[in-house]
Amino acid sequence: MISAQCVIYHRNNGDSKNVLDVLLQRMEQYANNLESMVEEKTQAFLEEKKRSEELLYKVLPR
Repeated sequence: MISAQCVIYHRNNGDSKNVLDVLLQRMEQYANNLESMVEEKTQAFLEEKKRSEELLYKVLPR
């Protein structure tokens, strides 16, 4: 049976970092990725909102 330590060592490309350090690093990368995705989606939403409001104001009188 392959030990967990051996699997982690190979998953880290031979780096013998602490498992907790690796997990924290991955969580940080994941959080950063999520933040950038949220920023992109928010920007796209705001642009679509602006376009729909402009269209609405063209159709309906003020």
